[in-house]
Amino acid sequence: MTRNDTEEFADFVRATGPRLHRAALLLTGDHHLTEDLTQATYARVYASWRRVSQADDPFAYARKTLLHTYLSHRR
Repeated sequence: MTRNDTEEFADFVRATGPRLHRAALLLTGDHHLTEDLTQATYARVYASWRRVSQADDPFAYARKTLLHTYLSHRR
């Protein structure tokens, strides 16, 4: 990943962090689990950032990843 990709991802996190955090809190109802899920989601999104950043709506991808991460945690 290039420096530009990393900076672009950091901008994405700053822009979407509050919304993703709120979505995670609605799913879990637990502040500590919310933090863990949000971080795990961003880690997964970062791993696929080149592909995700080209999508029409990267935030939708992040929300879907959040849901899948949450469901995986529940199992």
